[in-house]
Amino acid sequence: MNTVLLLVSLIICASPLLIMGQIIPTRGGMSGNGTASLYWDCCIPPCADKNVVGHNFSTVQTCQKDGVTKNDPDDNANSGCQPGGDAFQCNIMQPYVVADKVAFGWASAKVPDYFPQCCMCIVLSFKGQLAGKRYLLQIVNTDKYYDEASFKLLVPGGGVGDNAPGCMTQWNTTMDVWGNKTTGVENVEQCKLLPENLQPGCRFKFEFLEGIDNADVDYQEVYCPMNIVHKSNCDYRYE
Repeated sequence: MNTVLLLVSLIICASPLLIMGQIIPTRGGMSGNGTASLYWDCCIPPCADKNVVGHNFSTVQTCQKDGVTKNDPDDNANSGCQPGGDAFQCNIMQPYVVADKVAFGWASAKVPDYFPQCCMCIVLSFKGQLAGKRYLLQIVNTDKYYDEASFKLLVPGGGVGDNAPGCMTQWNTTMDVWGNKTTGVENVEQCKLLPENLQPGCRFKFEFLEGIDNADVDYQEVYCPMNIVHKSNCDYRYE
């Protein structure tokens, strides 16, 4: 075998994280079926907190009010959704398409009988109208022991939930910009009301997700591609 090809083969076998678009299941990882919904509340996720992730692990990157200027992860900044806080969700944490019918992004995860860890990755295979599409997500908020697995995808315009003041504080907007508290904006035209830097992620809701707010999915734990790790700054360490 050609020396260069041999080296490439060895690298790929040793580190699946180097392959941007390939989805590689972990051995013995969690799997099952559940539901997927949407949210974007502008607050920093729990996995941005060293007290949650652990001081020996990297945390999810947070940003200043512009959603672009990065905070120093070592500062463990307080969420702008809390009084006196100055850290917010980074604009880069929007979902994005990487291949035909495949997208990457971030989400909150609740899985029965299993405690998902910060920054591990899951691939969702959609059912119903979205069948054939897959969404590889990195977990930025975790919970456990629920009756059914559920994933809340970070999608601008997907609904601010119980943290309505977060986006209004970050972007100096009124609540009506963000649509319904639970389901968010109702059509792609309303995406134009959001801050310009968040509009691509909002359009994702109507282009890739076809405007569906809740979907049934199958899920499987996978290795995190380096592309998603570089954006979030959080790398789950497999033993």
